[in-house]
Amino acid sequence: MPQFLEFPALPPGEYRAAVDALIKLCRQTPAEGEGARDHRARLKQLGLWNRERVRALYRFLRLGVGERAIPSPLMREVAAASDDDAARIRLADRLWEVNPVLFQAVMLQLKERVQSENELLKYLDSFAYTGNRITGPQVRGWVRMAQGLELFKLVGIRLALSSQGEKRLARAESFDLDEYLEDDVDEPEPVVEDDPSSSAPTSAIASSAPEEPVTLAATGLSEASAPAEPERSSPQAAPARAPSASRAQPAGASPHGAQRPMPLARFAGTDLGTFRDDVLEETTQRIATWSRGLPAGALADDTPPPSALGLDASMWQEDADRALFKLCVAGALALRLPQARLTEAWSQLDASGVLDALYDGTAPETNPGRVDPLGLMWASLVARRFAEVAGVSADLERAGSAAEAFDALHQSLGRGLLSAELVWVMRGLDALGVLRFDDMASVTGLASRPLRDTLYRLGFLATPYAGDALALAAASRALRRAVGRGPEAEQTLEAFARAAGCAYDCAQRKTCGFACRERADV
Repeated sequence: MPQFLEFPALPPGEYRAAVDALIKLCRQTPAEGEGARDHRARLKQLGLWNRERVRALYRFLRLGVGERAIPSPLMREVAAASDDDAARIRLADRLWEVNPVLFQAVMLQLKERVQSENELLKYLDSFAYTGNRITGPQVRGWVRMAQGLELFKLVGIRLALSSQGEKRLARAESFDLDEYLEDDVDEPEPVVEDDPSSSAPTSAIASSAPEEPVTLAATGLSEASAPAEPERSSPQAAPARAPSASRAQPAGASPHGAQRPMPLARFAGTDLGTFRDDVLEETTQRIATWSRGLPAGALADDTPPPSALGLDASMWQEDADRALFKLCVAGALALRLPQARLTEAWSQLDASGVLDALYDGTAPETNPGRVDPLGLMWASLVARRFAEVAGVSADLERAGSAAEAFDALHQSLGRGLLSAELVWVMRGLDALGVLRFDDMASVTGLASRPLRDTLYRLGFLATPYAGDALALAAASRALRRAVGRGPEAEQTLEAFARAAGCAYDCAQRKTCGFACRERADV
């Protein structure tokens, strides 16, 4: 059994209803499977689509997704359950399977007394917890699912075992932790079946990696959407994997064997944070050569432009600071909401005059009716920050380069509030033609954690971690250096990593010809 640290990103709202969405996915996915595009639309409809964290969903449900999404045996069991309670029991069993160490630790702690999430986190972050190190957001993701499965109940603001949780105490108490840790191995990856009639799997999708969390739902940057968290490693930490197939892998697109392997002597055995320039240039050329062979439309960029939300350059000309405020709010929502909900939430805020009222520090003239609570919260936070600073748009216009403009944004609007959103804002300003710098592309690449992992392995980054907006900007420059400045840069690198099987503890290290830290690891 493995020790998953990433769990499915459930829809916002009441926890039981969020788990209902998982059950609906299992029941609604056709037994014969469905096309990848239809499957993605289904995930969006259920509120389960999170581009960066969808890998955790696939891995939890044992779902392989290639040209078609074929329900896994686990999904069929959930779908065949007699009622929702029986389906929850099966999902609760799966929650045990993916990390029994965490499950046992929390159950035994709650057996002793009720505890808050923060109290649980302190215990799980201490020497007393022998499992893999787990961060606060990861703990909260696990607890949220456990609450949706009705294993816990609230007692005031603290958690206690429910009747369903108490039924699992015996299993937790009898679990031999020492024996498990001696034999702890990861479970096999779910397979991708491009043809449901085929008797053999064609490839494996990549598993979930420690985050980030960071999402730009439907834009490719979800993991960094929350304030940056410290990322740690431990000797027991499970290896991170390559980005998974959020879109189908093009057939026959393997980059291996096309050119002679790069000699290890050119990049191994050095203490440099990144590989030498000549090595990186050759890697860039190899990826470009591979990507030219992809079929047309294979890397469609699904990032919604600012114009999709009604933002245009004329707003900047009329009131630049107000336009920048709205762009920041749009970025905050785009990082957290699926596209369908993003459009609705934005319309509720903007068309009703709520955004203008918040910016002006006044009350809306009319009752806007229902307003998305997450959208309203972020709009209020951003409005407060704008009230503390002045003339941010003028600072951007005075900047001599895109790097200076990004730094001005970070100094004014970052500082613990906005991080990855600033990359989204720079991309929006570029799309609107408001800022025109020769180096604009260097700060508009959406370098999510899975992409940063790939860039690190290929030697373009000294570390995959990004603790603040400036580190994200550095990763953006590395992304552009690796795959160019095209609008599909993120999709190109993501597709390359899938096609190459690029991953930590890579199985291809003895046959891969690319310069990579995995090949150099002795």
